[in-house]
Amino acid sequence: MPDNQIPSTSINLIQQAIALDGEAWERLCRIYTPLVMEWALKAHLQHEDAADVVQEVFVAVSRGLDKFQSQDGKQKFRGWLWGITRHKIIDHFRKLQSRPMGEGGSTFNQLIQQLPDEIEDDSSSEDEHRGIVLRALALIKSQFAENTWKAFWKTTMEDRSAADVSEELGISQGAVYTAKSRVLSLLRRELEGLENIPWLFSVQSEPDRT
Repeated sequence: MPDNQIPSTSINLIQQAIALDGEAWERLCRIYTPLVMEWALKAHLQHEDAADVVQEVFVAVSRGLDKFQSQDGKQKFRGWLWGITRHKIIDHFRKLQSRPMGEGGSTFNQLIQQLPDEIEDDSSSEDEHRGIVLRALALIKSQFAENTWKAFWKTTMEDRSAADVSEELGISQGAVYTAKSRVLSLLRRELEGLENIPWLFSVQSEPDRT
């Protein structure tokens, strides 16, 4: 859909997923699956075991997404997702209690104790948040004309001035501001109720085209 035909309002991603919209559920999984895999690997799971945990996590998410939506709004999706992931990692470790460990005498109980109860706001969470936003951007990129996307990317993600971008792309500064607003509006609608979107970082390359 060309960006001049994008509707001014839309149901956000999480509401669509709750409504059993298959495309919305796929987008949700594509945005958050790499994060859950990263958490599982950081918890010292082997890659194959981590992949199993990821699958179990999203089965649980699909069954409980409406419960998250009904909460008081104070907890963001990433924190709720971590709670499910932590539970599934602990379940996995408990199933492996009889296996010998090869990590310098570590035990599964010690690994369980190292898992934080909640996600903290630190530098690692900023990296996680950046990954979520970039994956969401990659999914909505196709909905915009090339110059619209370039104007957004160069001003918002590369922190270049509207005047500079206007001259480079051969469009008015007003068109640059409109392009930025359109992309951010759709991104906010996509992630509404899931993530805050602070523009506290800049990157040097565009999100993957895949």
